[in-house]
Amino acid sequence: IVFGVSITGQATGTCVDSDGNNIYTVGGIRYYINGVEARQRDSCVDSNRVKEYICREGRPASVVKICKYSCSNGACLKSPPRPDLIVTSQNPLNFRRLYPEHLVGYEHNVTIKNVGTAPTNGTTLIIGSLSNDMQAYGRGIHNYIIYQPQLRSLAPGERETLSPKTSLICITGESFPTSAKVDPYNNIFESNENNNVHTSTFTCPITPTHHLLIL
Repeated sequence: IVFGVSITGQATGTCVDSDGNNIYTVGGIRYYINGVEARQRDSCVDSNRVKEYICREGRPASVVKICKYSCSNGACLKSPPRPDLIVTSQNPLNFRRLYPEHLVGYEHNVTIKNVGTAPTNGTTLIIGSLSNDMQAYGRGIHNYIIYQPQLRSLAPGERETLSPKTSLICITGESFPTSAKVDPYNNIFESNENNNVHTSTFTCPITPTHHLLIL
């Protein structure tokens, strides 16, 4: 169904469709009314229909089309909606003195986001140090630590920050790689199964961020 775009005044100049009437991309049209530029952007009518703005015989118009799967953010999806979990950031927290040259971190801050188009079920998270340096391990560093806090369901675009308890031991001033992996056992059927891991390099603090109290 093709609809004319309601305008007040005389449409002049060239009407331009940015995505060429492609329902799988979010585009729109640009035209002029009485010499003033105007724009319209593709949008979802509801979860199953998209309103695609087009140029028809040089004039602005729109057409409503039914999506095969669903409509999201102004475009039809090419495949069924699925969640997609990523770790956006992660770092150890709350270091206390353990030995003269060693600190121990008691928390690991991790932020997870659902960048997919469907909600997730609850799943787990693995956090660890990736160091394989056995010499470092012999000096008192715990070089691989795993924790699995339970995550709640996340809607599309929603994020959650967790601070699970850990016991990461490191040498003051030295750097080491850390990793956080969401949905490690692929319990959730995601649109992308290859973006669940976040790695970074963390430098152990010189001084404790918290004091260890022994009662």
